[in-house]
Amino acid sequence: MNLAKYLTIEELNSKYTIKYLYKILELNRSSYYNYLKIKDIDRDLELIDTIKTIAREFNYTYGRKRMTIEVNKRLSSKFNEKKIRRIMIEEDIVCVIRVKKRIFKKSSEEYVVENILSRDFTTSRDNEKISTDVTEITTGEGKLYLGGIIDMHSKSLVSYKIGKRNNNELVFDTFKDFINKNNICFSSLTLQSDRGFQYTSYGFKQIIQDITHSMNRPGHCPDNSLIESFWGTFKSECYYNPYLKDSFKTVEGATKAIEEYINFYNNIRINLKGTTPNQIRSNSLNL
Repeated sequence: MNLAKYLTIEELNSKYTIKYLYKILELNRSSYYNYLKIKDIDRDLELIDTIKTIAREFNYTYGRKRMTIEVNKRLSSKFNEKKIRRIMIEEDIVCVIRVKKRIFKKSSEEYVVENILSRDFTTSRDNEKISTDVTEITTGEGKLYLGGIIDMHSKSLVSYKIGKRNNNELVFDTFKDFINKNNICFSSLTLQSDRGFQYTSYGFKQIIQDITHSMNRPGHCPDNSLIESFWGTFKSECYYNPYLKDSFKTVEGATKAIEEYINFYNNIRINLKGTTPNQIRSNSLNL
């Protein structure tokens, strides 16, 4: 069969000229180039199928950059971002768009501290600086509140709790969960939060003990941009994702969707260097 001869040319063309191989294998140039065209078509079909599979698998949360990394990892290939972008456009594969939304609430403050971090989010390891906040989620059966803590080094969501009320219990339980799951040195950890009533309560102060507490300046959300960035990513890729809208019709469905997304974010969703937050966290804590 000519296929065996074509494969021989591919294997030996770095050692011999194509013209010489044509002669030895008794092939004409046009038949070989027709084979190459068919091979390229098959390769593109495999690429398109892989892109569609990834898009569906990750609920259309991957843009061209992450898609390129994931495709090359799965196919052991080196496709460039431009080609992936072209195929995504041609196949009408659209990444969900991030929507920014922020609700401000007044609070009665029992204790307040300065913005010690002053937007210095640089870190050398995990369990050095963390960021915490609560976000609101509306379902067809009422509101849910998601409290979370994100590590500024790995960007891993290291603790979260879901509740029907935005109260002290939600925040306190989120932080207790973080403490119980991690062997941390309180005195070497810095926490950034806003001035919400939970974080300015004496009860919260008692829970965090010797942890250095840094608070946003009033009306300055970027002071806590790490957790704000996560909320934005979560809402665009999960809460506002049109492919997941049915999940948020019920509290049970919403809770499941949130838990599945957090697992996806921590353990599957790659950053632009091809690693996940929990991979970074694991490497950091094992140093």
